[in-house]
Amino acid sequence: MKIAAIDFGTNSLRLLIADLSRQNGRIELSPVVSCAVINQLGKNLHEEKNIEPNKKTIDTIKEYKSLIKKHHVTKTFALATSVFRDSPNSIQAKSTIENELKMPINIISSEREAELMFKGICINRKIRPDKKYLCLDIGGGSCEFILSNGKTIDKSFSLPIGCLRSKNRFLKTDPPTSAEIRNLETHIDTIIPTIKDIDQIDKLFAFGGTVTSLAKIAIAKQEIPITDTENYPLSKKEIETFLKLVSNIKDNQINHHITANLDPDRQSVIRSGSLIVLKILDCLSQSEATVTNQGILYGIISECET
Repeated sequence: MKIAAIDFGTNSLRLLIADLSRQNGRIELSPVVSCAVINQLGKNLHEEKNIEPNKKTIDTIKEYKSLIKKHHVTKTFALATSVFRDSPNSIQAKSTIENELKMPINIISSEREAELMFKGICINRKIRPDKKYLCLDIGGGSCEFILSNGKTIDKSFSLPIGCLRSKNRFLKTDPPTSAEIRNLETHIDTIIPTIKDIDQIDKLFAFGGTVTSLAKIAIAKQEIPITDTENYPLSKKEIETFLKLVSNIKDNQINHHITANLDPDRQSVIRSGSLIVLKILDCLSQSEATVTNQGILYGIISECET
């Protein structure tokens, strides 16, 4: 049966429609539609602390509803994460969006977000019980960390260093000045010491538009489906090369200097997101991260009874 899930994030609005089945107790999940639109619902979160259900959000909801109807979906879930948790007008904004969506939105806790993220990453993937894994979700408003031994979660936590939040607070010039870059790096350095306590890990998974975009840039093809970035080993060197390439160019010129074709709104936050990923890799003494597109939407769909 076909199940749909929508994720209202700080920077993007995601939809996953997937065929779900269970065979001999094993979950089988095959994506039918997987897309993300950068609507920047949390664009004003840093200064005004309010969510703005803008026209792009409403238009995207209409498009997603049409896709859900077209594919004869049996059940649909709608989730919201840090952007709704952090905003004082979240109840009002939630009501406005629900009126358009015609279904309730579940604002999930950071703990529930981590649980669903980990479940999603485990789908269609062999997780060894004797290995230690760290799963990283780089969002628009925050970064989520999930540490596990095999399929058992040891701990999870959230840090307020998302790509949109960081861009709006620190990188106000276009292109950003060297001082702005240093200030952001210093800020990240004050936020991430928590992860230094993490023992040696066997594999690091990274999820989010930042790492998917960096993988597309590294693969260096004009147009590739998002699934082609699954399991791509994104290296520190590739991130450093990209940041050096864009160091003196404006956000809206980034696409002219790379082979991949990024969403115009992704160009504005790819720099801040890349700095966050690079700092985390440095802090963890990791040379690369394995890119995954299997996040909380995979997780919530996998919980549905067939």
